[in-house]
Amino acid sequence: MKLYDDNEWISSMYMTFIGRLINKQNSDIVKKLLKSPTHMREIYRKIGTLNLFNSYRPNGMYILNCSIHEEKSVLQAIVEMARKEGPKFISDVKLDGKGIDSGEIVKTIPKQG
Repeated sequence: MKLYDDNEWISSMYMTFIGRLINKQNSDIVKKLLKSPTHMREIYRKIGTLNLFNSYRPNGMYILNCSIHEEKSVLQAIVEMARKEGPKFISDVKLDGKGIDSGEIVKTIPKQG
């Protein structure tokens, strides 16, 4: 077994060294090594969604709860980027499990959901 294939070890090291990370642009590379959703949820729970959001590389899927201030802040950052890049910057948007137009969320950020 290779050490970097062990999700437990990767998540433990990520949480240990995230505060010492110098190269913020590549902070999401380690997260991509994790193949276990359980370990990813643990990292997000312990470190926080806003601390793990990489504004240099915002691509990917996000499940955000707009009633939680920290997660809403991540959505606001993504929406600001979409306002500059165009609504196509955001795709497959769902609010409370229902699909909505990406242009709609760019105009008005929901307060909850």
